[in-house]
Amino acid sequence: MRHYLEKIKPQDYKWIAFVLTVMTYLLAFSYQGLLSNGLYIIARSDLQQQFIPFIRMLGEVLKGGKSFWFSWNMNMGGSTALLNAYYTLSPFNILFFLLGEKYVMQACAIVIVLKAGTAALTFQIFAHRVLGEKGIRSVLFSMMYALCGFQVSYYMILSWMDALYLFPVIILLIVRLVREGKWLGLAAAYACLFFTSFYMGYIAGMSSFFIFIAYTFYRYGRTKPGVYVKAYGRFACSVLLAAGMTCILWYPALLELLHNLSDYADSFAATRCNPLFMYNNLFMGQLQTLQGVSPFLYCGLPVMLLLPCYFLNRRINKGEKVCIALLILWFVLCMLVLPLNRMMHAFDDPNMFRYRYAYCLSFLLTAAGCRQSRYIKTVPGKQIGITVAAYAGIYAVSAYVYGRIYVNDYNSNTAAGFIVNFFFILCWILALRQYRKRRVDYLTFFTLAAFLLAAELIANTVMCMKRMEHEPMREDVYTFWYEQTKNAVENIRKGDDSWYRIDAYRTLNKNTGVLFDFQSLTNFTSAANRTLMHTMKDLGFYVDDVILCHAGGTPVTKLLLGIKYEMDLERELLTDSQSGEKNVSYEAKEEFLSLGYMTGEEILEYQPETSPFVNQNNLLSALAGETVKCFETADTVSLNMENGAFRQEEGMNYLERDSSTKEVKEEEPVFHFSLPVKKEREAYVYFRQPKRKYADISAKLKTNDKGNENVVVDFGLYPERIVKLGKYEGKYSLDIILKEDTDTVPFMDAYFVYYNKEELLKAYELLKEHQLEQVTLTKNGAGGWVEADGEKNILFTTIPYSEGFTVWVDGKKEAIIPLVGNAFAGVRLEPGIHRVEFIYEPPGLREGMAVTAAALTLYLYIAAKNKRTQRKSSGKKM
Repeated sequence: MRHYLEKIKPQDYKWIAFVLTVMTYLLAFSYQGLLSNGLYIIARSDLQQQFIPFIRMLGEVLKGGKSFWFSWNMNMGGSTALLNAYYTLSPFNILFFLLGEKYVMQACAIVIVLKAGTAALTFQIFAHRVLGEKGIRSVLFSMMYALCGFQVSYYMILSWMDALYLFPVIILLIVRLVREGKWLGLAAAYACLFFTSFYMGYIAGMSSFFIFIAYTFYRYGRTKPGVYVKAYGRFACSVLLAAGMTCILWYPALLELLHNLSDYADSFAATRCNPLFMYNNLFMGQLQTLQGVSPFLYCGLPVMLLLPCYFLNRRINKGEKVCIALLILWFVLCMLVLPLNRMMHAFDDPNMFRYRYAYCLSFLLTAAGCRQSRYIKTVPGKQIGITVAAYAGIYAVSAYVYGRIYVNDYNSNTAAGFIVNFFFILCWILALRQYRKRRVDYLTFFTLAAFLLAAELIANTVMCMKRMEHEPMREDVYTFWYEQTKNAVENIRKGDDSWYRIDAYRTLNKNTGVLFDFQSLTNFTSAANRTLMHTMKDLGFYVDDVILCHAGGTPVTKLLLGIKYEMDLERELLTDSQSGEKNVSYEAKEEFLSLGYMTGEEILEYQPETSPFVNQNNLLSALAGETVKCFETADTVSLNMENGAFRQEEGMNYLERDSSTKEVKEEEPVFHFSLPVKKEREAYVYFRQPKRKYADISAKLKTNDKGNENVVVDFGLYPERIVKLGKYEGKYSLDIILKEDTDTVPFMDAYFVYYNKEELLKAYELLKEHQLEQVTLTKNGAGGWVEADGEKNILFTTIPYSEGFTVWVDGKKEAIIPLVGNAFAGVRLEPGIHRVEFIYEPPGLREGMAVTAAALTLYLYIAAKNKRTQRKSSGKKM
């Protein structure tokens, strides 16, 4: 081993860092059973629910069958501009298409570890060129940066990881700009960052800007203002040129984002982050939940040990230490002060993962630790001892306080976590002691340290992944679900090649429509149509910033939205006795409406009310042109409170647990609603909830909606949605189940109704006569034939309205009418038979293309000019 280490050249350290990081991460994944042929698939959360469906959609685009800017399988037909800007142009995505759809999980693992390895490689280059680190020990700090807490926590959000490996390159090029005045490379690096993810490009750009400010003051000091003006001018040119070269991607995405700003941004006050908990998260295994309160700051225990020594080291320039200290303080303040935090998140309150610039702080901490490592033999032993004692004390206090405040948090502040952390700290001290006393030489120490660091990083990864809020899915379950769903959709397509939507409810993957290519109610967090979501919520659907879900649908909405087939992807897996294969069953609805149908002027007067059942009645009546009452209020509803009480206060209703009675088990009902059964009538309920930031899963609904079996509904009481009731002991019933930490369930109204199918059939007969026929879908639109008359002169479609749509009637452009709260697109028609076509083009695309072409031309011109200047200069010197 020593023989090989002695032959390694400094220019090869970056590859050593890359290989060691990849091997370490693979070992961690293997231990967790997340590799190919393991126990679990590697995809969970956003990786499973969003990224993989997007890769499938992008694959169809590359085959030439789909549009890059539009998909019928998103929001029932909408823009993909935000998704493209969020996911598309990472160079690592090529692996998904090289390996093919069959090996998508293996591709995910490979991409994750390669991005982490590349982060180690770029940090190593930074350490060599900027920090002047020539020793092989810098490889260890490259691994620490690459496998910091941010990486381990966010591996399920692949698009963010490109910023992790590009950030050291950007800082290196900022240093080059300040030292040498060269800025064209920085423009190219920013362009790469903006292309890989415009959102993380903004965050990394903001973070690097503050580092640029600090470094200019460190480098120039009290020099002439003109020097600063030139530096800031070059920096501005690099950013503007990068933005110009990527305008084709981010400008349409920005317009889409501004048109659909999220309603679900988290309240900053809920984060409750403070310096004590931030310190706590510098240790191993401190993973927060989606609603956690602190950033992911772990970047290796050696960094923790060396950081105080760095600031006490007199051999390091005082100005450098002040610069690093101010930057660390600035990032800490950005995590504690609301206006600064919002600025770092594009002036919005970030939801869920709140500190998406945490890796920038980890970068600074790791860089400082790397700088101090060259003086490791000169650090007084007493200084290290005091540091460890202080760490132990503060860690114990923070862990205790955290545990007292956040009783049910996933954070691993346990006795075992404390022991693991300080076991590794002890190992590092012992290893350092052996090296300082010259019992091992430098290369032997590096070898031991590399093994120790790999063990630490693996332990941290395993500790975090075991406490993740999203449990990994078993590989056999995912494979079975995927294959059966794909077969079901293919079977439907073989028997029916017309236009329709498929309702695949209770899905294991929220974006099933995108994944299997059918027009469902699918939605993406980063590309939500807010007006559509508001209307769907008014109609009783479960809606949040992750998904426009099928939960909450009724026979009325299924008819109006063109849902022809229904299938249950989890509960109705039937066995074919002849073939022995299992197939998902599906059901074709007899009452089915096309993509559009004619209606009268009444649709323009529709206004939503508080009850979704009233809204469905009113909408159906407006479309049909006659009064339709599919839902009738249930007057006789009884509430049986077992160990609970009912209270009303200031327009709010409360169901409260009676704490004085016997202890109630977690899955035991506390409140039981029931209503009489009516012949040939189904029953539904809807609880209108006060507005909240996040779903409260501490209260569940329990109903027997499948035969006589009581089934706990998959979602919590909030967000609200329509729930179908089943029969239990001769009545329609509903139980509310409280978790142990919940004593009160608030709701504003509870609507219990009966459904009358005869009324729906009456409306269906009126609407089906004037449907859009011979519907054809194109890459960016749809068209068909329809007949209008004097009374029904408006074509209502379930095409979600957006500013990018234009409508053409018999080859002439007409004005689109936004209908039903601006959720759907319509057009007014003259009497007669017409060919109607809706065509989509993302707003800002043409302007973005023009700016990108101009900026790219300018970049190439400047690069060529600089090249000619360099040649002339070298010629003169010769």
